[in-house]
Amino acid sequence: MSTFSESEERQELRKAVNRLAGKYGREYFTDKARSGGKTTELWLEIGKNGYLGINIPEEYGGGGGGIGDIAAVCEELAAQGCPLLLMVVSPAICGTIISRYGTEEQKQRWLPGICDGTGTMAFAITEPDAGTNTHNITTTA
Repeated sequence: MSTFSESEERQELRKAVNRLAGKYGREYFTDKARSGGKTTELWLEIGKNGYLGINIPEEYGGGGGGIGDIAAVCEELAAQGCPLLLMVVSPAICGTIISRYGTEEQKQRWLPGICDGTGTMAFAITEPDAGTNTHNITTTA
């Protein structure tokens, strides 16, 4: 049987994100969701503290960490009642793809904004007869 343990650094990351998210909490998030508001203050504070771009290379304003780090950030936000699912799309998916496969110009244009929270990204994955199941997409470019 294998055991899983996180590094001390990852544990400290979790504690810091948990404290930050705790300042907002479930009530903040629920109020925003019910009123149709945006969680801008929380999003920008997460960016200001370096958690949005934790998986993005340092030279573009990120933390230079990996997908496990951003997963920990997402988990701790959700544990405090603030499930910011846009983190899965903007920094985790789009940020990772641009970091790995983007041109230098694209990296300089998009990654700093993803890291500090002033820019967000989305992607389209749907088509008729496929929905969001990317394995069934037939469109090619």
